[in-house]
Amino acid sequence: RRRGEGEEKEGGMEGTTKTAWTSEKRQGTASSATRSEDHPNQEKKASALQLAWARYKIGERLRSHNVEFTIYCIYLVILTWVVINVQDLGASSLPSGNNEESFFTTVDIRNRFAAPFERVRGPDEWFSFVNNTLLSMISPLVWYDNSPINASDLGFPGVSSPGGLKVLGAVSVRQVRVQVNSCPTEFEDDFRSVGLLQFCYGPYAEEFQDENDFGPPLSVGGLPKYEYSNAEENAEESFRGRVTTYNGGGFVVLFQSDGSQESRDASVAKLEELRRDTWIDRQTRAIFIDINLYNPVANTLSLVRLLTELPASGGLISTLYLKHVGLGMMYMKYARNVTLAAEIAMLILLLGFAGVEAVRMRRMGLSAYFHTLWGLFDFSTLILFIVAYAYRWRALDFSQFKTFPPEQLSFTSFSHEASLVITFRNVLGICTIFSWARLFKSMKRTPFMEHVFRAIFISVPDLLYFCACFTAVLFGFSLAHFLAFGDDIYECRTLPHCMLLLWRMFLGQSDVVELMIVRNSVLGAFFYVAWTSLSAIILLNVFLGVIVDGYSRISNEYERISFGEYLQSGILRPLRHIMVRYGFQTSEEEAAHDSAKVTELLSKEMEEAAAQRQLNREQQARDVAELTKRKRKKQQERIDVLMQSVMSLTRETALISRRLRSAEDTDAPRGTDPDFFN
Repeated sequence: RRRGEGEEKEGGMEGTTKTAWTSEKRQGTASSATRSEDHPNQEKKASALQLAWARYKIGERLRSHNVEFTIYCIYLVILTWVVINVQDLGASSLPSGNNEESFFTTVDIRNRFAAPFERVRGPDEWFSFVNNTLLSMISPLVWYDNSPINASDLGFPGVSSPGGLKVLGAVSVRQVRVQVNSCPTEFEDDFRSVGLLQFCYGPYAEEFQDENDFGPPLSVGGLPKYEYSNAEENAEESFRGRVTTYNGGGFVVLFQSDGSQESRDASVAKLEELRRDTWIDRQTRAIFIDINLYNPVANTLSLVRLLTELPASGGLISTLYLKHVGLGMMYMKYARNVTLAAEIAMLILLLGFAGVEAVRMRRMGLSAYFHTLWGLFDFSTLILFIVAYAYRWRALDFSQFKTFPPEQLSFTSFSHEASLVITFRNVLGICTIFSWARLFKSMKRTPFMEHVFRAIFISVPDLLYFCACFTAVLFGFSLAHFLAFGDDIYECRTLPHCMLLLWRMFLGQSDVVELMIVRNSVLGAFFYVAWTSLSAIILLNVFLGVIVDGYSRISNEYERISFGEYLQSGILRPLRHIMVRYGFQTSEEEAAHDSAKVTELLSKEMEEAAAQRQLNREQQARDVAELTKRKRKKQQERIDVLMQSVMSLTRETALISRRLRSAEDTDAPRGTDPDFFN
């Protein structure tokens, strides 16, 4: 105290500081005694607050998860409704998920046109098909009992009787030709030099397409009869056939289809004129017959395309292509109100999900968001929906420039708009798969499903290695089948078809095996036995083994929660609230149950935290041991270097000592010995 007073008189601050520290220490001693008395009460308050906070966090987590899951289930219901509306092309005003009417319409069209058309194998048979089958089918004049058809029933295609489809506009026949001398130059020159080839007509390519008018002149010294029209004039897009892709341009001839006798006679006369003018010749590479059929009951449009391809190598390939779309997908005024309402509701929910993902992306950051599997999955789903509806609105936009129904004396091509609608349906189908698969993201949080997802995800690396091995084996066998049977079996004509054939054989279909053995008795049987043995017996068992191994590892590491336990703890809890509300159960029982549940969850979390701390301590101890080991190793290396230096110095010292002794033994003067100084 005297020392402090003396320092205060000298103007120092240490005495004041020590005095204040002494008083604070006394107060702290008194307050610690008070805290020791109130310690049990504070522990009770802390535990109560901890229980309340844990109950609040668990409730918030469950509520947010349940709300998100409920909204997503509503979205899936609306998406299912939209898909059914898009595909259900029946006559009912409300969709029922039954597309049998549309299916039987397609079957009827294929039975009427495809069966006789695909038997065409030459130009003469093509003219016979158009004259005897096509014109009689699109414009029947008599009933099955040879009685005349009424004027109101004309224009409905049928066989000896009109059907339910109406022909809209004229029937378009378009020919695609190649230029003269369009063969490879080196081969053409070689054959022309020996007089074997005067003109060569090569395979079709857009740069070799003939755009010059041809045929006999319309008058003496006039222009040729058949004029070329480009793709824009024909309103046609490029089309992929079985041989190659053809441009939308060509030489177009129209046949009227109003069903009258005059139109029928005019069409027959025009067809005979084409035959006389040799309309099909060596320059012809493809002939398109396009027919627009409308079903007024179901409000659908069927676009029939009969394509005849004449490859440069010879032969003739006849194929029917059919596009069947609802008119409401092309014109807004023909769409169902329920379809529009469902699509609008689905788009609103999609905008909401896009906003949620944008907030999540901003919160996590782009790098962290795209490094998660579900982040990539959700982003890809949204992009696919954007692409799908881009095709949807594009089809509506293009259809505005074409009136419906079209003029009866001309041909209006709806092929581009129908292709956009079909692409929209295809992309929407992929989006539907992604959307229903995303349901696993919400189900993954449920305890009884978490076990299954862990088993799947832990097996992903091994499954990727298995897929790589399976792809390599599949590709090797596909090349072998393509080489052995590519020119003799229809299913092996291309490499992708060979891969599909092997996949079918892997699944148990063996309808081509007998044909393979007939074509090549040695390789056919060997390839079949080798592929089935390697894929179905070895690789399939390896795949099952990977899945079983992952499931067993998860079962050993994690405790599985059954569906009954989850039902009791997670589903029946809201029912208990309802029972308490209406007096079937007391709130004390519910509070006791909730307290026990929260206490159990807290104890589990504390155990997990203690286990994590123990793991951290063990890892830290291992790190310290490793660091100590490295330091000791470096010290030992330094000691070894020093020891080597000491040994070297010792050897040099011994050498010098021996030389000094030898010098003393001799009488030679040291000052004159250069080796001594060295």
